Amino acid sequence: MKIRSVMCNNRKKAFQVKSSKGTLVIPYSKIEVRPSASDPVARVFVDKELGGEGFSYVLVSGKEGTVYSEQVFGIQSRPIPLERCADLQVDG
Repeated sequence: MKIRSVMCNNRKKAFQVKSSKGTLVIPYSKIEVRPSASDPVARVFVDKELGGEGFSYVLVSGKEGTVYSEQVFGIQSRPIPLERCADLQVDG
């Protein structure tokens, strides 16, 4: 899945990622190199070296991080509530 654009939202403490599937929100808490109030994001961009399949960011301190599209969509996937699992059973 190609990422079209990415922005950081420090108020929500998350990246907003736009793709053909819509806009997804990735909390800073779900990424490896975490921005903070004392070390915010200085730059964020769709990484051309990844063929648009991820984005990279640089913190003010110089630390860098990369998030791949598989991670973006993996974070956004939600488990099915147990109440709905009974509805999904197949008779056989």
